[in-house]
Amino acid sequence: MPEIPEKFRHRVELAFAKAADKSRRLNEALSQRGNSVQLGDIIYVSLPNNDLALAWTVIWTNPDPDLFLCAPYDMACDWAGTPDVGLSDFSAMCGPAVIRCGFSLWIPRELLKVESRVGLLEEHNLLR
Repeated sequence: MPEIPEKFRHRVELAFAKAADKSRRLNEALSQRGNSVQLGDIIYVSLPNNDLALAWTVIWTNPDPDLFLCAPYDMACDWAGTPDVGLSDFSAMCGPAVIRCGFSLWIPRELLKVESRVGLLEEHNLLR
């Protein structure tokens, strides 16, 4: 591994420490979520016979307990349009990202596997 110049060492160490703290807080929060799909869960969903998995955020629960309104969770592009909710690295435990609310779908419970949960949105971000 290349040597980090001394003038950048403190910034790099601080960035690693912040990332480790964020990861620890996320793991702690996920361990307290229980064994059922909940509002705010970020879950990778793949369709049967398909290797592609997309991250979806549960943004609304339905009186029908077998359906959840989910929006794509986009970590690749930070451009947010009118129906989107942008999450900064500072405001969200799983940020930076954009929740693509304009592409929301009702997803059946059987496609939302708790073991595929990779993150969560805090309540203050769900209310946006």
